[in-house]
Amino acid sequence: SLGLLLLTVICLSTNAYLTFLLGKYTNTIPTTTSWFNLDPSKVVIVQFEGRELWKELYVGPNTTQYIPTIYNTASTWNYLYSIRHGHEYIQYYFGKTANGCRSHGDLPLYETWCKLRAMRQVQADFPRAEYFLYMDTDAVVDYQFRDRSLLDLLQNMTTEWLPDWNIDERPFALNQEGPGMWCGMVHEGNFSHCLNTGTILWKRSRESTSIMEHWWMSADDPYDSKELNPLGIPFREGSTEADWHPTDQAKAQSLLRPPFRQYVQVVSQPGQLAQTKAPCLSDCWIPHNGKLGCFIMHYCGKNKKPKEIGISEYGRHIGEHLKKRGRRISTGCYRRAVLESSDDEIQLSTEFDTALCRMELFGSDL
Repeated sequence: SLGLLLLTVICLSTNAYLTFLLGKYTNTIPTTTSWFNLDPSKVVIVQFEGRELWKELYVGPNTTQYIPTIYNTASTWNYLYSIRHGHEYIQYYFGKTANGCRSHGDLPLYETWCKLRAMRQVQADFPRAEYFLYMDTDAVVDYQFRDRSLLDLLQNMTTEWLPDWNIDERPFALNQEGPGMWCGMVHEGNFSHCLNTGTILWKRSRESTSIMEHWWMSADDPYDSKELNPLGIPFREGSTEADWHPTDQAKAQSLLRPPFRQYVQVVSQPGQLAQTKAPCLSDCWIPHNGKLGCFIMHYCGKNKKPKEIGISEYGRHIGEHLKKRGRRISTGCYRRAVLESSDDEIQLSTEFDTALCRMELFGSDL
């Protein structure tokens, strides 16, 4: 009958339209990851610090006060942010037997290299975790985004911001540097992007673990190899005011070449060499170009004054928060664990330093 025919046409048309929408949807949004249903405790913020977190202040005869450094303040803020949203937090530091940062081949390294030891260690210490965000200790979750969880960030990154990014296929995300001397060096070295390694996001997978292993082992590469050191930089050594050069960051550039390139996602502007505008994972050039409005504020660079002013503001935010809730706390209250001397076998950290406070002190109402 005519009615049955019309009903059949309507059903077929509706089915075709839904198929079109579904196809459009699955081509845009990763189908294997649902951020809305993910347990927030399976997300870990990890930091590493090789410097002293407290400094002595002489106030009179036989009287010394210990005050937190800006790196201590940044770590505390990130810890408070984590527990507010149900994420895990850990900061690694050197134990007394560590003898500084040393490579797999026992070569002395500039301390930033040991972020990779922390990144490898955190996967062992949090075996249930699926997603990890590494942040330098001069980086903080921006105050204006304190109400948004990392799951919100990931949802935004993989839908509105970088719709072609499937984190299951490219589980290791590296941030970009802003325009400057470093990007000029990278451009001359024929790399597609200039990277900044102060913030790194990754999903636990065989590929991301291999990337970290390769990156760490590359610290032992010879300087005189054009293949292994295409930028010609002494990447094991620390930078000085007169002779600036990156360390682990220089070797990260090689991850943009086979065989690892297919597993790496560059954020925030993968279509160009450097980061020049928001949205972005982190902002690492504010002393030069002003605030971009990134989710993470990274007070990087050798100019200490903007760094001290910027991070000290977060100490005020912490104090205001605690004062409103009638609570007092030392600025050094967060979970820490020791990195010992050997990296040959990653084992579960045996001790977590929580002596400065109880983790339950704040509840979840930051």
